[in-house]
Amino acid sequence: MARMRSRSDRVDGSDPTPFDEVFRRVDQADRKLERAVESDEYQAVGMHLRESLISLIDAMRRRAELPAGIERPQDANFLSWSDLLMNHLCSGGSNKELRQHLKNIAKETWQLVNWLTHDRNANETAASVAIHSCQTTIGHFVQILERSRTDKTEQCRSANRAISGVTSTSPFNPTVTTIRVAESAAGPTIQIPRGIT
Repeated sequence: MARMRSRSDRVDGSDPTPFDEVFRRVDQADRKLERAVESDEYQAVGMHLRESLISLIDAMRRRAELPAGIERPQDANFLSWSDLLMNHLCSGGSNKELRQHLKNIAKETWQLVNWLTHDRNANETAASVAIHSCQTTIGHFVQILERSRTDKTEQCRSANRAISGVTSTSPFNPTVTTIRVAESAAGPTIQIPRGIT
């Protein structure tokens, strides 16, 4: 979880983010797990994790730009919101496997934390697995939401469509071909190692 928080573009590490409540709830669940002895204490870990997942959906809703007029599920309906958000954030045929994977992880994590919350024989192992599952789900969802800033693959595909056809060999490095990407030859350039073009 610390890695996700450290990768933010915040100027000051004390600035709040929409995900602070999510991280706080997972941290609370982790602290409860460290002190837990009885099954009801492990069940409480599940309750905190369930609330962290609901907080995750709330934070995602505030950050994702969903199309107007789309039917929105109830606020606490984690599964429906997960489906809606992943359909929107991972749309298209090229994302089919990724989208399905994220939906499956969300569903299985939700089912696990709800089972833990109600299991009279809840134990440390089950609570620990549930925490790790939540951390994975949260990490994946945040990564998908932020991928427009971190994943340059989509931008490269767009750039390939806009190549103006002007290529030249760099005078400073003959192994690099420069391709101008824009509608005019004065646009930005991309350097591609020779042999790739």
